[in-house]
Amino acid sequence: MTNAPMQKKKNHVPGWAAEMQAIQEAYRAAGGNPDNLRMPDVATLVVSGDQVLSSHEIPGIQFTSQPIENGVQAHIRVEANQVIDKPVHLCFGVVPETGIQHIVAQYDIEDGAQVKFMAHCSFPNALQVQHLMDAHIRIGKGASMEYTEEHYHGERRYSGEAGYAGESGCRRNLPQHIQPDPWKHWRDGY
Repeated sequence: MTNAPMQKKKNHVPGWAAEMQAIQEAYRAAGGNPDNLRMPDVATLVVSGDQVLSSHEIPGIQFTSQPIENGVQAHIRVEANQVIDKPVHLCFGVVPETGIQHIVAQYDIEDGAQVKFMAHCSFPNALQVQHLMDAHIRIGKGASMEYTEEHYHGERRYSGEAGYAGESGCRRNLPQHIQPDPWKHWRDGY
């Protein structure tokens, strides 16, 4: 037995790095700037499948998350009277051609808070992908929330039965006083 010092692995790359790069490339291909997901003054949450790849909080906003079967459960809280100046970037996606992603989200926008969310849903290789979201939103007195969602389903174009055969949907439980519905939902259908 020798007492040789342990050697560090050089150029060790975490297992999730390739997944993060694929999500960022899909975001770029859809017209976004991946630098938005790495800015120190922008809150971001990046989820691929059932794995949180990146979570960056800024003062006034907190993320908690845990993996669930085929997805992630996330709680997003904006503290009372906090004005989040830059849009919060939420990036959800599935990199493989097939899969299911179920996001169960709880948004708590406390009294007097103001926030805008920009959700980027990226499925760069989608052939048979289901992307589902169950969102529950609580907006406090005098608070405001805006939510914009963009979907990217890769460069492939198909006709007939081939192609994107997944579901993209959002079920929500919204307070009565929200007008108009801040959730934009569409199905690309390719």
